[in-house]
Amino acid sequence: MLRMILARQLQTLREKAGLSYEQAAQAIYSSEWTIRRMERAEGGLKPLTVKSLLMAYGITDVREIDAFLALAKDASEPGWWHSYDDVLPAWFRTAVGLEAAASLIRAYEPQVIPGLLQTEEYIRAITAASIPAATTDQAERTVALRLARQQLLRRPDPPRYQVVMDETALRRPIGTRHIMRAQAASPEHTTALLRDVLKETRPMDQIRNGMPAASLGPDGWTKPWSDNGGSCLEARKLPGGRAALRQSADPDSPALILEPHEIRAFIDGAKAGLADDLLT
Repeated sequence: MLRMILARQLQTLREKAGLSYEQAAQAIYSSEWTIRRMERAEGGLKPLTVKSLLMAYGITDVREIDAFLALAKDASEPGWWHSYDDVLPAWFRTAVGLEAAASLIRAYEPQVIPGLLQTEEYIRAITAASIPAATTDQAERTVALRLARQQLLRRPDPPRYQVVMDETALRRPIGTRHIMRAQAASPEHTTALLRDVLKETRPMDQIRNGMPAASLGPDGWTKPWSDNGGSCLEARKLPGGRAALRQSADPDSPALILEPHEIRAFIDGAKAGLADDLLT
């Protein structure tokens, strides 16, 4: 994570200095590819190269340079997950690094128990099902990797972990009944053991797109865009700043659930006239 932050900072400094990749490379007698790799957080940050770049970008304060170099040194230290490169997909390495640096992690899992909350037996069963061609050694390494990831919730300053699970995640059989019973008991055990862990199980028939609008109840529906109450669109506020939309002529019609950012985008777009062509 730190390497990504420093890489972004180097890019910002280069752009502020008005230098292209080629010009930055020429300033430190290096290649354009080296500059691009550094700004993509690929590979380590060599102190001499970083110092030369900072000076080329107009950074002359010794204290500022030394502070950046100290962070670059820390960023070059490999994370614990690098020892699992043999079983950790390249596309997932960044996610694991972000987990380690996060103060808040939010997840939605409609299919299975989230990896950070899986029991060891559950991990073994789901690994066997999802990677049937894995050797015994590869399977054991995969299990060890996921267990190692879970340690971030047991550290002295764990991130706040918020998870919303679909009911199917608890009902879908993974392995034997014994495994499922142990996993089903795990949430209470986990919350008692780990502080700052919030879990919410959302029943399948609760607030989701396409659900019958009538199931949200008869109260609270308004016609915010009505003209003399004759609008064909009704809205209802939901917890968490969300809103539900339905046809007023058919209370049992499927509901459209909008998140707060979607509501803002819809209103701003309407004000800007982006929906005017729908009326022509």
